[in-house]
Amino acid sequence: STAGPGVLWIFLFLVLPMAILFVYSFLTRDELGNASLPLTFDNYVRFAGWDVLGYDAAYLVIVGRTVIVSLVTTFFCVLIAYPLAFFIAGHEPRTRDRLMVFVIVPSWVNLVIRTYAFMIVFNPASPVTQLAAALGFVKPGDGLYPSDFAVYVGMVNIFLPFIVLPLYSAVERIDWSLLEAAQDLYATKTQAFFQVLIPQTLPGLVAITHSARRLASL
Repeated sequence: STAGPGVLWIFLFLVLPMAILFVYSFLTRDELGNASLPLTFDNYVRFAGWDVLGYDAAYLVIVGRTVIVSLVTTFFCVLIAYPLAFFIAGHEPRTRDRLMVFVIVPSWVNLVIRTYAFMIVFNPASPVTQLAAALGFVKPGDGLYPSDFAVYVGMVNIFLPFIVLPLYSAVERIDWSLLEAAQDLYATKTQAFFQVLIPQTLPGLVAITHSARRLASL
């Protein structure tokens, strides 16, 4: 079938590597530090917090903070990507291409360069930080970096293009006649959005989930 090559690709480069990592998680380390037999649950016991020195929940705290950062980042990326995708799709084809360039080009810049750029933007002497201090968000003389705010801004900056592109592709294929039918049946704008438009963009969200899994497995 036509899905065969795609399924094979996902199996070879996503499922198989994750299965190998799962098996490796049960191996022990030899004298040289290489993974070897026998199989053991010690790695998971240590991950849960128990060690020879007693209990320490450091690993669980790290995982919890990672989950929180990922959820907050996903929320703001989707919150920004949905109106942006509809805004781009609402223009003529030539303008759409130009707008998509502004979405894609920032991802071409090296991540290290972008990180240093945010460090400069969020330092205590920058206009952005001074405005935040004037509004009472930070103390005068303090910077917005390092902070949770800087982390979330950086994460959204990194992942936003990966969410906008699949959503834009899904928005382009929306059947607007269904929206007109919903309006003829006296559906409110909120009902039409969540019951007509959102279901049609779900393939874009599924593509986002698949892309996120691939990035996480790298």
